[in-house]
Amino acid sequence: MRGKLINKLGYGFMVAVYSVGLVSANFIGVAQASINSCTANMSPIAVQPNSQTSFTISLTNNGPGAIEWIQVQRPSTNYVITNAVWSGSSSVGDAQATMYGGAPIAASSTSSFGLVVHAGEDQSSGDSWTVLVSDNADGSAATSCSGSLTSAVSGVRIADPDTTPPVISNLKLSKLASSSLTISWTTDEPANSDVAYGETIDYGSNKHDAAFVTSHIVNLTNLTPDSSYHFYVTSYDQSGIGVSTEDNTFLTPEASTPTAQTPVATTIAISKVPTEKIPPTVQIDANLSKPFKTAPRINGTAGDNVALAVIDYSVDEGRNWLPVDTVSGLGGKKASFSFTPQNLKDGDYVLMVRATDTSGNQATTPSQTLIIDLLPPIVGGGVITVGAQVVQPDDKGVLSALTGLEQKITLSAVGGPTSIVVVKTLPGNKDILQSFNLARSTENGLWSGTVSYSTTGLYELSIDSVDGAGNQTSRSFGLVNVLSPGKITSTSSKGVDAKVTVYCVDPDTGGWVIWDGDSYDQPNPISSSAKSGYGIYLPAGAYYLKVTAKGQRSVITNSFTINKPEIINQNFQLSVNPGIDAGWLHIHLLWPQLVASNLAGTNPIKGTSSQSVIGQSLPQFRLQQTNGRTLATANLYGKPTVISMVNTWSGLSSGQIDGLKDLDTAYVNVVALSSGESLPRLNSFVEQAGYNLAVTADVNNQLTDFLKVSLVPATYFIDRHGVVKKVMFGVLSKQELISNVEL
Repeated sequence: MRGKLINKLGYGFMVAVYSVGLVSANFIGVAQASINSCTANMSPIAVQPNSQTSFTISLTNNGPGAIEWIQVQRPSTNYVITNAVWSGSSSVGDAQATMYGGAPIAASSTSSFGLVVHAGEDQSSGDSWTVLVSDNADGSAATSCSGSLTSAVSGVRIADPDTTPPVISNLKLSKLASSSLTISWTTDEPANSDVAYGETIDYGSNKHDAAFVTSHIVNLTNLTPDSSYHFYVTSYDQSGIGVSTEDNTFLTPEASTPTAQTPVATTIAISKVPTEKIPPTVQIDANLSKPFKTAPRINGTAGDNVALAVIDYSVDEGRNWLPVDTVSGLGGKKASFSFTPQNLKDGDYVLMVRATDTSGNQATTPSQTLIIDLLPPIVGGGVITVGAQVVQPDDKGVLSALTGLEQKITLSAVGGPTSIVVVKTLPGNKDILQSFNLARSTENGLWSGTVSYSTTGLYELSIDSVDGAGNQTSRSFGLVNVLSPGKITSTSSKGVDAKVTVYCVDPDTGGWVIWDGDSYDQPNPISSSAKSGYGIYLPAGAYYLKVTAKGQRSVITNSFTINKPEIINQNFQLSVNPGIDAGWLHIHLLWPQLVASNLAGTNPIKGTSSQSVIGQSLPQFRLQQTNGRTLATANLYGKPTVISMVNTWSGLSSGQIDGLKDLDTAYVNVVALSSGESLPRLNSFVEQAGYNLAVTADVNNQLTDFLKVSLVPATYFIDRHGVVKKVMFGVLSKQELISNVEL
């Protein structure tokens, strides 16, 4: 009976394939197009020999469908096409330019696009260009347009055109918010501005400014909160010669609840019903072009046609307002005022002053940047994450990464940096292989971005910082060992397309379930191609893997347990499914093959961290603590000391404090050290968490910089003489802390 069923199914399958083949044969090569007429006009109609010219082509769609694809073909080799200016993508060669992916040109509509062309030496009275359009994105069934498409080469030969592209420098990210970002750069000659960006390497979005300038500023809006973006910038000079940067990344912060605007403080009543609509005037008398060590006194005046009610100022670009310190003349038509911004730490502040009259009309001064420069930029501790899990270094401080897998880096900094860049080099080599721009969040003040690697090997990461006064600092962030993806091959040693499924133990039932990769921004099952392989970053837990491929015998590994997040990239070799031949019928035997998991030691570390401070004595310092006391270097002599780097914005810090607070302080000094965070913020953190352990505020990263802190939490074990003896990374238990203290 089973044999008959298989026979019938096989016959039905063959009939179905035959039928599909007939249908395919009947319709191969048939492409229906609804555009049968279009008109194109080109200007200018004459150019000089040896000239670089920007042609404008006006295109009218006379057909019922929308134009999705355009191609312009040159009339002769006397013309060389160098660029196309179009809302979408373009493919440009000497002989033709093809445009696609932009805004479709609807029926009965007209649109224009540009073409940059270099005319040769041969003069002519008229050469006819060709414009083809199609409503198919692949350009099939294209229609040739009529119209005025003739250009002449005549006149006196002009000098050789500019062939040197602009030089892009000082690429910076600023004003990062959950849905917006400003990208700026400079060029050594006037050029236009273009930013391609998107949540994948395919980009997909574009922001363009046609103005020819040397200082470029492009504002991106409507971004998705808490998302990783790829971008690159492009500038073309007035000769149509362009240059683009390499791919770069930024990361938008999570959306936050908007801060309520501080109410306007006033002693002069503002009418509920306005009596007039003329706004007041306001100006300040201050030169803010240079950095200040302390906030300056700022004076100014205001005026109104009826009466002034209030004058206030903002140092955060108008999000919050404070009343000026002194003011005279409120209630009249003229007033003078002065104020000194308070509690400004090292950094850049966008200053504005606002005047409000008795009818509620307002005027605001243009924004100016006030630079407070007390320190050079100093980077504090940071974290690297993949999805929701923190990447932890090994016992030598070396991080692991996987080619093609993005990692998010978040860090704190003081000293008012305006630019922070993560630089990738080979260990001991200053030649930059790749750089990743970080951006500062206006919501939490942290700097963040994404890093990714395309090639395997051992690399060194450094952090380069620049502040508003031009001070520059650079320090090592540590080593990263970039691993290759796991390869899945057949018995012939050829790569195969496969799927790797990760199973984990359900903590509620104790049974095996498919691991929830979406919560960690990773797919599960993982597709492994013959070329790219596979890899995944798993949190601590118990797992096993199942590998399947078409025509191959499935593989299931033994269960394995990892105690900290780890990259899984084991190689597998599959064998052809065994089976039984019965004439023309082959029956596959589908039971899987069990293999041992080999998840450690396949990618040994080839170096050690370059950040060691072991053997060095602590510097002299005096830092404030949340218990109201002062911690000095001398307080640590005579007993061994444990210093753990923590912060208020990393969940791992709370776990580390739990281990610290139970140590016996009669035998060991216990220091929870926070970098770059203010004492009031730490007081609130300790109070809300209910900790009985004081946290020490390293506000200016004085001790942090000496310890060369990169990732938090990091714990430093120091002997009774103040000498660093050991460094460990990640959250340590009470027992781990005790066992590493040298009493």
